[in-house]
Amino acid sequence: MSPNKAFEMGLFQASKSGWFLGIWLKEDPSKISLWVANRDLPLKTATVKLICSQENRLLLMGEGNATFSWNMSGMGIKAELMDNGNLVMRDSDKRTTWESFAFPTDTLLPEMNLSIDGTTRVLDSWTSQEDPRKGQFSLGIALHGNEIYEIFVQSSSSDSKSKYGNDVWDGKRFGDMPVILQESQDSFTMKKQKQYTRLTLSSRGYYQIFTWIPRDARWDLAWSVNNSCYLSPCGAYSYCLTDTPPNQDPFCKCVQDFIPVAKGNALPGQGACTRRTNTFNCTGDVFVKMQNMRLPLTLEYSSDESELAFDLQGCEERCRENCDCTAFAFVKTGARIGHCVTWIGVLNDLRKYKIGGHDLYFKLAANDSDVAVATKKPPGGLKAWIIGILVAGGVIVSIALCVFFCLWWKQKKRNQQEAPTETEILMNEITPEDRFEFMDLSTIVEATDNFSSSNELGRGGFGTVYKGILPRGREVAVKRLSTLSSQGLDEFRNEVTTILNVLHRNLVRLVGCCCEGTEKLLVYEYLENSSLNRYIFDELRSSLLNWQNRCQHDRQDFDFGMAAMMERGQTHAQTERVVGTYGYMSEEYALHNVYSEKSDVFSFGVLLLEIITGKRNGDHCRSNPGESLLGLAWKMWNEGEGLDLVDSQFVDSTLVENEVLRCIQIGLWCVQDRVEDRPTMDLVIVMLRSTDEIPRFNEPKYYYARRLGGEIASTSSSLPRETSSVLTSSYNQITLSVLDAR
Repeated sequence: MSPNKAFEMGLFQASKSGWFLGIWLKEDPSKISLWVANRDLPLKTATVKLICSQENRLLLMGEGNATFSWNMSGMGIKAELMDNGNLVMRDSDKRTTWESFAFPTDTLLPEMNLSIDGTTRVLDSWTSQEDPRKGQFSLGIALHGNEIYEIFVQSSSSDSKSKYGNDVWDGKRFGDMPVILQESQDSFTMKKQKQYTRLTLSSRGYYQIFTWIPRDARWDLAWSVNNSCYLSPCGAYSYCLTDTPPNQDPFCKCVQDFIPVAKGNALPGQGACTRRTNTFNCTGDVFVKMQNMRLPLTLEYSSDESELAFDLQGCEERCRENCDCTAFAFVKTGARIGHCVTWIGVLNDLRKYKIGGHDLYFKLAANDSDVAVATKKPPGGLKAWIIGILVAGGVIVSIALCVFFCLWWKQKKRNQQEAPTETEILMNEITPEDRFEFMDLSTIVEATDNFSSSNELGRGGFGTVYKGILPRGREVAVKRLSTLSSQGLDEFRNEVTTILNVLHRNLVRLVGCCCEGTEKLLVYEYLENSSLNRYIFDELRSSLLNWQNRCQHDRQDFDFGMAAMMERGQTHAQTERVVGTYGYMSEEYALHNVYSEKSDVFSFGVLLLEIITGKRNGDHCRSNPGESLLGLAWKMWNEGEGLDLVDSQFVDSTLVENEVLRCIQIGLWCVQDRVEDRPTMDLVIVMLRSTDEIPRFNEPKYYYARRLGGEIASTSSSLPRETSSVLTSSYNQITLSVLDAR
C-alpha cells in the first residue's frame, strides 16, 4: 500500500485466465486495475512470492516458476508503491533502478508518458473487459514531418493505423480531448489533476478519460473518443460532427460551398459531396476556411521539410499554384510561423470538433464560392479605348448607385430601426455592472473542457450545470440551458436581469452570460461547499449540521424563487411547460401550470420539513405509495410526537424543542393544498423570527403521494417532467440551496 493509502497492490483473479498482480485505488470497491505486472503470464494460484535473485532480478514466483521478472542494477533493492500509483525499485543509495510508470499497460496515470515514436511506450488494450491479457489494440503517438504529432489507435489484425482514426495535436490537445497531456522533448506526459484521472484504452479500441468520484466511490466516464465518426467515416468532402451520439450513424454535412453527390456517383463513403466545378485555373482559385477540423493525415499529403517555415499566405499560394492541390492547412509551431500541409485528390473521413482542431482550407473555383471572388482578366481582343469607356461607364454607374443607396438607407433608418440580433438585444436591454460581462462561447467551451461530464455539477429543469475555469483561473459554475427547453430570449433576458437586480446573501452571483446561436449560458460564481442537500441527506456530512446551524439557515430570507421571473404586478402566471422536481412542486403548478409566489412558499415549506427530518419528500413518496413526508409530519405533530421527526444526526445540546415545533408548524402551514391557505413569504419570515401564534391549518394531502397511491389519474398531461434546478450560495461556511421549482 502507498504511504498515504491512496493506492494498493495485490492479486486479482480474472475469469478463466488466472491470477494477476495489479495496482488499483485503495477506495475502489471494484478494484479496477490500473497496471498489471504479469498480464501475459497469469498465475494458476494465488500463492506467490516476490524474490530478489543474485542476478539483480526481482522475480514473481508462482508454483515454482517465475512468471514475471524485472532487471535491476545496484545493491539492497527495495520496492515501494508511491502515492501516484507508481511502483518503484530503489537501491541502497535511494536511486530508482526500475519503475512501473515506464511500462504502462492499458492505462495512463498523471506523470506517466507516451513516447512519440509510436512503439516504445504505448498503451495496449485488455483482451476483454474482464481479461487483462494483451488485446489487439494499441494507442501511440507518432511524429509526422516537422512537429506534427498525431495520436492513433492501431489494430494488430490490420496494417492500417487508422482503424479507429487519428487525432492531430493542436498545441493544447489531440482532437477534442480535454487538456490532460503536455508535450515534452520526446514524449507526451499526462498532467497532474485536482482529482484522480486516468486515460484508458478500452478492449474495443476506444481511448477514454475517467475521473474518480470520491462520494460515489467509482470511476466516472468523463470523455470518450467518438466511435461513430471512427467506425463510419463520412464520404468525400463531407465531415462528421464529433458530437454525434455514440454508436449512432454519423451525421455528415457537406463542406461549405460543396454540394451533395447525385445518386449513382462512384465517390466512396456516406454523405459524399463534390465541387460544382472540378477544374482549377491555378491562379484565380479561392479557398473556403473550415474551423475546428481534424487534419486527414491518413490520406496522401505533403509537408514542407525545409528549415524555412511558411506563413499562412505562403502556404495558400503554394496550394493555389499547384493545380493538383485540393486543400491545405497551416500548422502553427510559433506565433506566426509553422508548417504547410497540402493534400492532392479527394478528401474524405473529415471530422469537425466543437473545440480544438485546425483550420482546413478547401480549394474552389472562384465562381463556386459564396465567400470569395477571384479577380478575372478581360476577354482578349478588346482594344484599350473600348476597355477605358467600359471602365469609366462602370465607375459612373457605380457612383450613382452608391448615392441612391445612401439616400434610400437614410430614409429607411428614419422610418424604422434595423432588427437587432439576440446578442445586441441582450446588450442593449441589460446594463452590465463591473461584476458582469458578456462572454464568447469559445471561452466557456474552453473553460468547461467542452462541457465535459467530469465537470458536471448537476442537472436542472432547463439544462445542466458545469464547473469551469476561466482564462485567469477563476472558478465558475456554468448553467447550459437545454436546446429542447421552451425558454426563449425573453425568459433568458428575464432571468439575467432579475438575478442582476436581486442582491441577496443566499443567492449566487451571476458573473456573465452568453447567447450565441442555439446556446444560452449563464455563468455563476462557483461555491466550493456544494449545496445544502449534500449535507442534509448525507449520513457522514449531516452530523456537521447541528440544530443551531439548521435553525440559523431556516431563518434566512428565502424570498427568491420562480415567482421573481414574472412580470411586475403579476400575482400568478400560466406557464406553457411544467418542469420541476417531484416532492417540491405545488399541486396548482404540477397539474394546472399555474405559478405564483405561493408556489415558492410551498417549495420552501417542503425544504423546511426536509431540513428538520433529514429525509427527502420525493423519496418518501416513492418508498411509501400513498404517503408523503408532509403527511407524516402533520400526523406526528397532530399526535404530539413532533420531536420524533427530528433527524437523529443533529440531536445535541443546541436543540431547542419549542423552536423545532414552531418550524414544523410553519412548514406545514406553507404546504397547504389550497393556495389561499398558505402564508406569503413575508409573513413566513416574520413568523420565523417571532413567537406570534400560528393560524390553524389542515392536513396536507400531497398530489404526488395521491397519484402514486392511485387516488388520481396518471396522465401525461398532468404530470411534470422530473427535473431539478438548484441555485446555490454560501453563508457562514454552509452552502444553501434556493429551490427553483422549474
